[in-house]
Amino acid sequence: MHKTILLIDDEWRLAQALQTRLQASGFRVRVAASGKEGLSVARAHCPDVILLDINMPEMDGYKTCRAIRADPSLGATPIIVISATADAASCRATFEAGANQFLAKPYEVKYVLEAIQVALDSSGMDKDAQRKDAILRAMRI
Repeated sequence: MHKTILLIDDEWRLAQALQTRLQASGFRVRVAASGKEGLSVARAHCPDVILLDINMPEMDGYKTCRAIRADPSLGATPIIVISATADAASCRATFEAGANQFLAKPYEVKYVLEAIQVALDSSGMDKDAQRKDAILRAMRI
């Protein structure tokens, strides 16, 4: 089964290049050009991982990340921020907004793929832990 990646980035050329590489690696990729569009696409397609740029017009990546975390159907989705703004304050703000990982632009695709794999592995462990917790709670009742 192919995992779905949502790429939210307003830089069309970078998004297209990354989309091509991710698809070549076996992922199904959805692309959104803004935070607002990204939220809509995420709600419609429930991606396994979200790749998110910070510097976007209208709704920046921090607001988008917080909105994703606030949505019950998306809140647990791993978010990897990929941004040209890579100073310490921006990195801290990224994690405070709810991102799981941070990669700086320009990036090497192999590191993006590794980050996605870590996110998918962590997400799988979280789901297993949630399932086991639910079973244990049911047994105590």
